[in-house]
Amino acid sequence: MWLVFLGATCALLLLTTPPGSGAQTHDAHPPAGAPAPSHDHSGASGSGGAAPHEGMQHGGGESSAEMMWSMYTDLGNIAYQNGLYGEAEKTYKSALKEARSFPPTDRRLGISLNNLAEVYRMEGRFADAEQSAREGLAMREAAFGPSDASVADSLNTLALARHAQGHPDEAEALYRRALAIWEQALGANHVRVAMVANNLAMAYRDQKKLDEAAALMQRSLAVREAVNGPDHLDVALALGSLAGIERARGRYAEAETASLRAVAIIEAQAGPEHPGVGILITDLADGYRAQGRLDKAEPLYRRSLVIFEHAAGWNHPLVLKALGGLAEVRRERGDPAEAERLLTRAIGVMDQSPDTLTVQARAQQAQLLTTLALVYRDQGRSTEADAAQARARSLAATP
Repeated sequence: MWLVFLGATCALLLLTTPPGSGAQTHDAHPPAGAPAPSHDHSGASGSGGAAPHEGMQHGGGESSAEMMWSMYTDLGNIAYQNGLYGEAEKTYKSALKEARSFPPTDRRLGISLNNLAEVYRMEGRFADAEQSAREGLAMREAAFGPSDASVADSLNTLALARHAQGHPDEAEALYRRALAIWEQALGANHVRVAMVANNLAMAYRDQKKLDEAAALMQRSLAVREAVNGPDHLDVALALGSLAGIERARGRYAEAETASLRAVAIIEAQAGPEHPGVGILITDLADGYRAQGRLDKAEPLYRRSLVIFEHAAGWNHPLVLKALGGLAEVRRERGDPAEAERLLTRAIGVMDQSPDTLTVQARAQQAQLLTTLALVYRDQGRSTEADAAQARARSLAATP
């Protein structure tokens, strides 16, 4: 459940992936050869003039191994696009086995390694994703040179894996290199440039380089608007990310404007009960709560809970941020009993799968426990407060 839960803004990719697919860490691209989703990440590797949707090209004269590679890759792409990551992993591994029988400079080997890395990442197996991405990167650099467009695919995938493991500084360097390659190969206004600019902005954000993050996200937004139009769901994705950065900068009015525009886009195109609406209004509520505007924050948290519970179930990770925010509001409004109920529910859900918590999810659980400790103290329950705070410190210290 926690495979890719890195916060509500990251999960906004639920907007533009097919039903059943999980939220991605950042603005990741689908595996090479994947059918193009509704956003602009075509799946083209950009590798040396190769056709878009590599892995889906079928022609006469293919060997048995080549036909099997194409079949396995196509099946893996279908499974990936429908969120069936276990099935995608199996078929991508079969494709990789076939690709290893090709010459070492065959581009299909790099595609298969990158596809497998991406599905590992979606399964939360970040170390495995890193290993596969590094192998693909080394193969592509050796075979095609360090500036080949396919190298940027591997760099971006590797950066996403390292970022998910809590290393935004390392991810930054990888994203910057991918950005330079794609700018040179595809031009400054290509959607893949917008994609990696988004990812780099997230790395800046996580290092508190907020001005740089905002500038890059504005750039990503501008490219998406130019390519897709102002009311595209991919524009809503960028607006949601920009709003989160602006809130971190303390620019609440700008964040509110971006969030409300994003909500309007999704409601118009996907309906008011879409999970993306819930994600955005939870973040908007966070901004209102930070400003002390509790009367505006509380109904948004409650609305997002209804959306998430209906769409994903009461124990889905998306529910937990809204539970924590609503608990904070109820505590600040003098209702420690409801705050305690909300917090213990959220912490209990996280306790069901402690071994799969990401770095960011552990930090979130620590924050929930810290708030619960305050709620206990509000009620004079110092022993329970001390225990909750001790557990929060232990989680925060876990690497």
